[in-house]
Amino acid sequence: MSYSSVFKNYANYIKGLKVRVCGDNMLIQLLASFGVNLERYDGCSRPELEVWKNDRKYLFFRGSIDADSAWAMLNLLVRISNDLVHLGQNELQYVKDLDSELKLIVDMGCIKCLELIDALGQAAIYNNRVTLEIYDLKSNAELMEKEKIVEAPKIIYKDRKVDGNLPLIAILKTLDKITKGQI
Repeated sequence: MSYSSVFKNYANYIKGLKVRVCGDNMLIQLLASFGVNLERYDGCSRPELEVWKNDRKYLFFRGSIDADSAWAMLNLLVRISNDLVHLGQNELQYVKDLDSELKLIVDMGCIKCLELIDALGQAAIYNNRVTLEIYDLKSNAELMEKEKIVEAPKIIYKDRKVDGNLPLIAILKTLDKITKGQI
């Protein structure tokens, strides 16, 4: 079964974004096939994608991508385009005070990683002080070595590592405590 027609429908909902790309991966190919205007730049050592809206950077992604991850990223681009946040009030109370970039280390095919792409992407939409940076574990060996990360999902916030396998509310509470200097 081909998903090309389903993927193509995303193009109707991805609007008003500036998408900068370097290199090539499945997501970049899909966006180009949708007719999304891609601004290309050179000099990257692996595929990169930046998403901007109204002069604000929401998202940075570096690395390989598979079909499942492409779905998650497409959903996030639709969310950014349309300012769609569906986090509950409990989650939003912790997201509102975040004030720095969130680095999310993912492993393609990891279900929890896909969930965090969506949830932390919504945090970036809701709170204009947050940018989500996503790094594929296998494509970014030097970062993984520097940060001593061997498994995903992992979140780096203000130089602190948070286990991404925790329930979302526990992750957000931990990020909030880091923001407030409580841990």
